Amino acid sequence: MAEPSAVLDFEAELEALAQVEVFEEELRLFAQKRVVNSAESVKKSRKAHSDRKELLKSDLKKSTAFVKKLKVSINAEGIQQCIRDVDSLNLFLFISEIVSSIAATTFKATETAGIVSLCACLHQRYEEFTSALVSSLVHTLLAPLQEDDNEAGKRKRIQIRFIIELFQAGIFVEETFFCRLVRNLLGKQTQQSTTPPKENAPVDLLGMVTFVKYACETLIGIPPKKLALLKASMPSLETLPIKVFTSVAVCKELHSMVFNAYDNLCEDLVQAHYIYRKKEMKMEKDKLLHGSITEQKQTELDNSKRLYEKLLSVARSLSECLQTKMPDLAVAKEESDENIGISVWDASSANQSLNEAGGLYCDEETRSFYEVLPDLLSTVPLSTLGLSAEQAQALQEKEAAKRAREDSAEEVDRQEDKDAEEAMTSEAEQLSLDESAAATSAAADADKDEPGEVVDESRTARLATLLDEKLLDASNKKRADEFAVAFCYLNGCVLLE
Repeated sequence: MAEPSAVLDFEAELEALAQVEVFEEELRLFAQKRVVNSAESVKKSRKAHSDRKELLKSDLKKSTAFVKKLKVSINAEGIQQCIRDVDSLNLFLFISEIVSSIAATTFKATETAGIVSLCACLHQRYEEFTSALVSSLVHTLLAPLQEDDNEAGKRKRIQIRFIIELFQAGIFVEETFFCRLVRNLLGKQTQQSTTPPKENAPVDLLGMVTFVKYACETLIGIPPKKLALLKASMPSLETLPIKVFTSVAVCKELHSMVFNAYDNLCEDLVQAHYIYRKKEMKMEKDKLLHGSITEQKQTELDNSKRLYEKLLSVARSLSECLQTKMPDLAVAKEESDENIGISVWDASSANQSLNEAGGLYCDEETRSFYEVLPDLLSTVPLSTLGLSAEQAQALQEKEAAKRAREDSAEEVDRQEDKDAEEAMTSEAEQLSLDESAAATSAAADADKDEPGEVVDESRTARLATLLDEKLLDASNKKRADEFAVAFCYLNGCVLLE
């Protein structure tokens, strides 16, 4: 008698084989649809339809009603009625209107499969329909979204699913277009685009989610999760019935672009999470210290939260479709009491902002409060100051001229400092060269009795020159710093010798 565990393993294997047969049947059905819509089959069906053109009804009323159904939000029952009308009506004169109605994408996303079936019927009968529809969809998908149209993004996502299912049905056959589409969704310039490139083109994250969701198997070659689990449970299963209809080169290119985009998204997600949590903890501290936070800080916190939540939602969707792990989102920890104390601020880079380097203040708002003085002429009523509008304007012009002179003086001082530093550096280098020459000369005259005294006299002479000329001029902080730099540089070179 067989053991219970062996019976269970045998039953599990039978169930797995049955599921594999279901996937194989789906693959056969997809292949049959693509054969029916292939160029050779369509050529025969179009000729047969053209031969029976005289038997078709050229009913203007019904043909107009057919077009009107497609212009409005059509349901599943309306789509089935249109499919039946395609067999009986002569729609040669209405192809352009039908294409425009379908390309307008007034149907819901749930009705995409029905619209694809209707397009298959029209594709098998009218040659002008397919070329016009494909051209319109390609142009619309690669064009930038209109900012004043709130429904443009939703329509584009439906069109992405629509053209993917047209490719799965064999109606649309240009597989390289999807590489251009992915570049467009990622904000990159397409190779065949004639428009100049944009520096900061927007990335359509929701469009990428739609593309990956409906193209992960047929275009990218990622098996469904159930099929991947079956492969893991059945090592004896050599080949998987995956519905991949793209060439190897296109499949690899799409696979590379999608996974690179996901990696970049994960990096942005980790950074957005860190910034949001850091701002959140800072807001909590500000509430404890001040009792409330300003409206500007609350707005910044809300914007950080929305960005983080949007990136998190997109990353989760892509992770599920691509069957990859989500990045670890470490929670920023508060500083312990052991680290609290007096510290000296030191900016690590001159280009770093006060906030990035720690700064003298907590944020830009606090820095502005202490360093930027408000303009009383703008904040206090002129009547309170006893000034007229003309007097206030004259004072503002006088203050603006004063600030301009101060800025100019600061620029001159910076230039003088720069010139002085360059001169000091050049002088120090010259002193170093002279000292090196003196050392070389002393080494050449090593047969003399007291070479050390020559070096000492040369060193004493240079120090005396520096003290006589520079020390007396050190009447302010800048010149004193210059003297100190030259003195230390000279002594440092002597010590190195």
